[in-house]
Amino acid sequence: MGAESTRGRYFKLLGGGTFADLPREQRSRFVADLCRDARTVDDADLTDMLSLPNWRPRLTAAWLIGIDRRTGFRDRLAELLLASELAFAGKGYAYALLRFGRPEDAVVLSAYLDRYLPRLDCPYDQGYVMSALLHLDDTRGTTAAARFLVPGGPWKSRYGDADPGAMCDRIRHAEQLIQAEQVRTAGVTLVEHFVLEWSDGGTHLAGLVTEWVRDGEPDLPHAISLLADAVASLGRRGLIEVYADGPVPTDQIGPLVADPSRWSPDAPADHAVAVSLTEAGAAFL
Repeated sequence: MGAESTRGRYFKLLGGGTFADLPREQRSRFVADLCRDARTVDDADLTDMLSLPNWRPRLTAAWLIGIDRRTGFRDRLAELLLASELAFAGKGYAYALLRFGRPEDAVVLSAYLDRYLPRLDCPYDQGYVMSALLHLDDTRGTTAAARFLVPGGPWKSRYGDADPGAMCDRIRHAEQLIQAEQVRTAGVTLVEHFVLEWSDGGTHLAGLVTEWVRDGEPDLPHAISLLADAVASLGRRGLIEVYADGPVPTDQIGPLVADPSRWSPDAPADHAVAVSLTEAGAAFL
């Protein structure tokens, strides 16, 4: 990883990402280094960092995992968040889960609040986790946080009139900085740009390959291979979302779209795969 990681990077990840408050030039450099390392760090190194009995490498690993949406770490992060073994690291785990942004991540955040809001002896990361859950509700149009916020409910009983969304602005600002850097550095190939164009408004894999072949690609297996690689790459970077009976986790997109039968116009409805453009992907059009 970059030299910044050896000079106290974790200090700027405290509090849900205090790097957002840095002067513009310093902030841009920090975010660029952070996103670069998130793209290039090995899973094995992240696993080692999470296993150390120290909040600093755990916090850093959680941010790198979240930024690159390494959803294969979801279960381990959930385990660590619910255990709350070390100070400061919990906000990192919660950040990674909100970056994954799936219903199962909201379930984990809710389980944390169920466990720790009633415990007056554990003033851990309840405020940040509540804001993370509210952020997920806002972006996904859900209401997972509502049951905690009813009069006399867990939040009111613990914190009274304290703002449950006090950290939402911090979360949104960090997200905007991360997404802007990822868009700046991502770059897209010709095939990826084609997929982005046809994903605007949503389409199925069969529609993608039909249009690609219509544009002059005579070799159908080769066309499917090219498009499958593009879909997997764009999905991993958060530029499109992939659906098959619900959103497909990023680590499962590649194997799913590598199946040629998924691209057939004759595929049954329960075998169809759809793609849809995200806000980050729209920046390339």
